[in-house]
Amino acid sequence: MKIKKIEIKESNVSFSTWQGIKDEDRSFYDYYDVVLMDECHTCKATSLCKIMKNCLDIKYRFGFTGTLTNNDDSKEVNELTVTGLFGPSYKTINTKELIEKGRAAKLDIKCLVLKHKQQKFNSYEEEIQYLITNDKRNNYIKNLCLKLKGNTLLIFSRVETHGKVLYDLIKENAVDGRKIFFVHGGVDAKEREEVRQIIENEKDAIVIASYGVFSTGISIKNLNNIVFGFPSKGRIRVLQTIGRGLRKSKTKDKCVLYDVADDCGKNYTLNHFIERVKLYNEEEFEYDIFKIDL
Repeated sequence: MKIKKIEIKESNVSFSTWQGIKDEDRSFYDYYDVVLMDECHTCKATSLCKIMKNCLDIKYRFGFTGTLTNNDDSKEVNELTVTGLFGPSYKTINTKELIEKGRAAKLDIKCLVLKHKQQKFNSYEEEIQYLITNDKRNNYIKNLCLKLKGNTLLIFSRVETHGKVLYDLIKENAVDGRKIFFVHGGVDAKEREEVRQIIENEKDAIVIASYGVFSTGISIKNLNNIVFGFPSKGRIRVLQTIGRGLRKSKTKDKCVLYDVADDCGKNYTLNHFIERVKLYNEEEFEYDIFKIDL
């Protein structure tokens, strides 16, 4: 919802999404002395630049994010853009330090490398179609999720061709009474919030969710396991998704990440897995690699 100037006269603080103010002209910002932007890495570069350039006379600018990084994904704002608009970045603390100080849950990463028949793919899309339609792979993920103890978040990317398939498999094989949820961009915000609240009071629920919905901005303290069911190399996406599991609660002080990777030879997504391992090393996360023959 857009915030109009007439609506803010009774308050010193206004809230808006960046989408809600990106089309306002420069005069809209004359009322303000300070601008703060949370999760600033998620804002499209052109919209962020437009907003901040219109804040010409605003002296105090603050951008907050847990994953400010250079990357080659054109859909994400890189470090140079954010620095140019807000000023030099300052890293107050990293994830490992938060864990060591007891302010974030402990993280245990298990890399599960599935060994496929050696084969060559002509394109990335051909490989993805092979993986998401592979019955053995999908059944392995299904069995993994059903065996895990505690609340589990299974992440996918393709809604109809993969997420729905995994949801149906898990739903059909789960014991009666176990709560299974399917969350994606087509699920309205109110229903997503209801799912979040339910999980906080559950002990053995499974949420099959898309990266876009659950990788950023969703706070679930009572989350014990995260399963990467779809290959990704995006640093921000990976770190933000891991962050979903690092919230602590009265009954939880540890989260286990199951990073499902695929070895088909010299394949695209295996290289993506190698990039994720590099990221784990950079962040000083502890991890183990297990090779599993499908």
